[in-house]
Amino acid sequence: MPVPDEARLPVYSTWYAFNQDVTAASVEAQAGPAVELGCGVLILDDGWQRHGNGRGYAGCGDWQPDPAKFPDLAGHVARVRDRGLRYLLWVAPSSSARRPTATSAGPLRRPPRPPSRAPGCSTRASPRSAGT
Repeated sequence: MPVPDEARLPVYSTWYAFNQDVTAASVEAQAGPAVELGCGVLILDDGWQRHGNGRGYAGCGDWQPDPAKFPDLAGHVARVRDRGLRYLLWVAPSSSARRPTATSAGPLRRPPRPPSRAPGCSTRASPRSAGT
């Protein structure tokens, strides 16, 4: 499978500037400088979701935007993308709370577990790959 060109672009992550104290306005203010520095992708890291401040990973899984920080998430994403950045939203399904509200009815769901071994694939090393 070919690697998309976007995968080779520098990424701006909100984590390093804001940790969990991130807002739509702060991200949008950083989007312009990120583009000027050559970034092509922005990742909105932890803190965008409800209960996203000061709780460690205890509140992970409720993948609903914090209405105080991101009252219009779709509009926010559109404004960042209008500046020329691709947009990624951080989620951590493996760190979800025990009873997250969004996993069964929300817009983001845990992906099904992949099969332990894809059909037709072997877990044994082939003679050509041994020692490389």
